[in-house]
Amino acid sequence: MKRKNYVEAQGKIVKIEWRGGEYGYGTILLLVKARAKESTITFSLASPLDPGISRRDTVKVKGHIGATPTYIDENGKRRSDQFFIADSVEPSKTTLEMLCGVKGSIYYPEHYFRCCIVGKLIHFHKSTDEWGRIYIATVSDTDWTTRIMLNYYLKGLMPEPEAFRKGDEVALVAGINVNSKEYVLEDGRTVTRKFENLYVEDIVVLNQADVERMPA
Repeated sequence: MKRKNYVEAQGKIVKIEWRGGEYGYGTILLLVKARAKESTITFSLASPLDPGISRRDTVKVKGHIGATPTYIDENGKRRSDQFFIADSVEPSKTTLEMLCGVKGSIYYPEHYFRCCIVGKLIHFHKSTDEWGRIYIATVSDTDWTTRIMLNYYLKGLMPEPEAFRKGDEVALVAGINVNSKEYVLEDGRTVTRKFENLYVEDIVVLNQADVERMPA
């Protein structure tokens, strides 16, 4: 199976920034449903937004995950920042249009976020007794290699870490958990940082690597 890095979401646009973002075309803040609650996710636009699309519109976004090269942060730790890229943004069809073929203006299908990743497992790190982190090397439609980190719940129905080997080809679907945390800067100011964390919902090994299994 070809490596894959794909994100799809449907929701309401709550904010548009016409400049900035990873490509300079701006960003949109999209209200979606994540873990049974509504959350906002930021997408960098890979191309200019259609002028006919505006704030409060319900849209369908198709895109992928991007990541910065690994760098050393202010605490001396190696890190890489992940972000969502919108390759296309199109107006969503109303429920009336989908079922009856007549354009409506009120009811839209449920908001959602979906993510599919197919790639090579390059690292599994056990953070606590309940959570770990899994790192997957994959590609986007542009064939750029991207290293994606996802949280992995160890106490549920997911396979044990011992089931994986470094270099395994895996396919997974991921959900997203959005939360915020306040930090106090050295000058006394308080800033709030938003986290959009992916977590594995289901995973399967497509091809096993011919190496030792991951340590417990």
